[in-house]
Amino acid sequence: MKRTILALTFIALVACKASAQTDTTHFDLGRTQLKKEFTQSITIKGADLEKQPFANLAEAINVWFYGTYINKSSIVYVIDGLVIKDVNAYSIHDIEEVTLVQNATAQLNGALPTTQQMVLIKTKRHLGKSGILAAGKLSIAKLKPQYNIDPYTNTFEKVSDESTTELYNNYTISAFKSLSKARFGLTADYLRDIVPSPGSETFKYTIPHHFDRLRLNGYLNANLGSSSVIDIALNYTPQTSRQRYESISSNYNSESHNTEKLFNTSLNLSSKLTTGLYNTIHAGYSTVNANIRYDVNQSIDSNPIFYNQSYKSGAHIFNIYDQLSYTEQLGSLTIESSLNLNYLHYKDTLAFTNINNGDAATGDNTYKRTSWLLTPSISLSYHNLINLQGGMVYNLSSAKQLFAREGDEIKRIYPFVNFTVDLAHIVDENSKTSLKVYTSYALSNNFGDVYTRLSDVSPNFENVSYTPIGYIYNLSGYSFSNFKTLSGGVTIDPFSKKLFVNYFFEKRNYPTAMLVNDPYYNSHLELYSAQAIMHTVSVMGLINQYNNLTWHAGLNATTIHQKI
Repeated sequence: MKRTILALTFIALVACKASAQTDTTHFDLGRTQLKKEFTQSITIKGADLEKQPFANLAEAINVWFYGTYINKSSIVYVIDGLVIKDVNAYSIHDIEEVTLVQNATAQLNGALPTTQQMVLIKTKRHLGKSGILAAGKLSIAKLKPQYNIDPYTNTFEKVSDESTTELYNNYTISAFKSLSKARFGLTADYLRDIVPSPGSETFKYTIPHHFDRLRLNGYLNANLGSSSVIDIALNYTPQTSRQRYESISSNYNSESHNTEKLFNTSLNLSSKLTTGLYNTIHAGYSTVNANIRYDVNQSIDSNPIFYNQSYKSGAHIFNIYDQLSYTEQLGSLTIESSLNLNYLHYKDTLAFTNINNGDAATGDNTYKRTSWLLTPSISLSYHNLINLQGGMVYNLSSAKQLFAREGDEIKRIYPFVNFTVDLAHIVDENSKTSLKVYTSYALSNNFGDVYTRLSDVSPNFENVSYTPIGYIYNLSGYSFSNFKTLSGGVTIDPFSKKLFVNYFFEKRNYPTAMLVNDPYYNSHLELYSAQAIMHTVSVMGLINQYNNLTWHAGLNATTIHQKI
């Protein structure tokens, strides 16, 4: 089975560009840290996204990265060093930067083995600033009549009328204050997203699918003495969604009503222990509780049929890790060694009730998982010209914690390596042109990474389904089959940041489970080897700069080839 996807996007925006983050020297992926100047990546500022209407961040950033291939399920987000949070619980006004990491080690930090990409989110701390911000967006959405082509007459057949006119609303107010040794801020954000609902003589949406989301965020960042900084963040996001559909021709109607409550909290303590020796502790807790109700009423031959489906679910995730690093300078050679210990525990619960014409069926399920991972690594850099980094993730989890069964071969060691060279500055150290070549390789596995996620609207939402966060294939060997990722790329900056060209290649090999039928039409799961190859080219350029007006434009092209 083969599939090839090509995505081509173009952006032309004012006062925006893709560049590397400059606030610190490393990207924090959770288990590993990568030096920014030697890591292939694309970064966009949160301010460049503030004027776009969207409910899911993937809708706003896809044109910057891999086009339509970037969607809510193809991205894993690491927010301020933690993978367990939902990025859509934050207003875009709370986000400082969004960075796509183009490196194989993303597989070791929570990205799924298929072609899921890792995006780092840095939230705002308003260093040295105080003030109040208020912003609002109101957008009108409407669908034109929809048509299908009749294959026999080769004519257009109208399937729905023009939709109702709906309004997208987003309003934000935030206040922040900087003192000599502390910074704090609060944000309240209201978002209403709604799908314009078409209708016809045979069906209509009496309540268009929509949700109302309130996002409350706060942070405290403070200096503890002269060598430590503590950062505490809190988030609470309640949300409700609803839809009602009626089929006039078949006397059928359905209605869904969902309520969700998401809570996140995190603590980050960074300390300089002595010259060259640093320690960072990250701790985070995330929980989401959902109540989902789905009702169906139908009349067949004057006989009423009533069906009700309801779910009550909860996910609780706790993650803590300690990052100890040491840097030594030996002439032109910089040696950085680090050790990361990561602990994650989550519990997922589900209770359901199905009622069919008065006959009720109930059930419940609980899923738990705990993991311990140790990641040592070492990085060697010569000037700003060459970097070699290598290490491994060692799985400390017990066989019981991994849900291993008799006969399962548990693999413990997963190595990774990165190599980067700046060819232009090797030839001429004073060159204004930058030409960097990147390569990376990682061997990974299913480490049980999970994250909370709020639901959003869908244009074709007529059925409700729920899959617990802890769901895994009940297939021997699936959980312990390795994933291999090889990546490489080139970035060229020929005119001192006036033109930026980025080429990235990635090849992933991973196991996948498929449902197959035997000659007697009995279905069963089988394990197959799969491969995904991606090529992407991005070109960003400064078109014009006049006084306070800056115009950048970009073109991205991506092709993905998958086979089993």
